[in-house]
Parts: sequence; structure tokens; C-alpha cells
Amino acid sequence: MGRKKKIDAQSEEISAEELIQLTVIDKFIKENTGWELQDREYDVVPMMKGLGKGDLVFFNKQLESFHVIECKNHSTKETLEQAEYYASWVKIKYPSKRVTYQCVVVSEWSIIYDMDLNKSVVNTLTKIHTLKGLTKNELATVAQIYSSLYLHRNVFSIL
Repeated sequence: MGRKKKIDAQSEEISAEELIQLTVIDKFIKENTGWELQDREYDVVPMMKGLGKGDLVFFNKQLESFHVIECKNHSTKETLEQAEYYASWVKIKYPSKRVTYQCVVVSEWSIIYDMDLNKSVVNTLTKIHTLKGLTKNELATVAQIYSSLYLHRNVFSIL
């Protein structure tokens, strides 16, 4: 995961990325009333590591909104692309909720982007298309996620 940084003599070493995440969590929660950390270092599809591992997802119950943040210590362009991809999976799982995303590279925060359902379908299917060797169980899990879109078809328009 990158180089490690020792916090003090009694604690374990943590990666530079983890230090960025901890800083981002603290700052985001302090500056955004009503938001809570929902997930950290999570598989975008549970138990399917091949589809990616996101950094941070926040949720605001009152606004019924999710906010995805990807944290890195390098490459703003790649980090923002990852944030968009991870936000796509959140939108697929919660199509009627607002989903926004951004990236933080070291201490620089990108602007906030909105994720729409059409774009999220394209992003996630593009990733699935590039994968080889998914098991039947993994494909069944993904099929269930996409099938749930039919429950929310009033928010989904055909590409």
C-alpha cells in the first residue's frame, strides 16, 4: 500500500494513504453536519475483491445522500477516476439516493461531482466486461445488484 509512517514509539506504523484517510474523515465530519462515515476500505461488491476496494463512503440520513472519497498520495487523475468508479457502485446499489464523489491527493481536495445512474451502469459494466474468470457465484451476485434496478426503474432511463 505504499510507504509506512511511524506515529510514535507505542503505536504501529500506518501507510501514508491511511494517514490521509484519517485526516479526511476528521475534516469531512467536522465540516459537514449530519454526515457519518458509513464504510472505510470496503469491497465495492462484498466478497468480490476483483471489482475494487473503495476508501471512504459517508452517508447523510436527512439528505438521503452518499458521498464517496478516494484518497491517495499520488496521481490526481487516476484517483478521481477511481472515486468515480466507486461512486458508480454506490449509485447502482442505491439508485434513488443522491451520490456525489471527489478525491483527495495528499491534502488537495478535488471539486465534488454528481453520479447519475446511466453513467454508473456504463462504468460498472465496463469494468465487469474487462474481467476474466468470475465465478458463477460472483456473477450471480452482480446479477442480483443489477436486477434490483428494476425495482427502481422509474429513476433509470435507457441509454
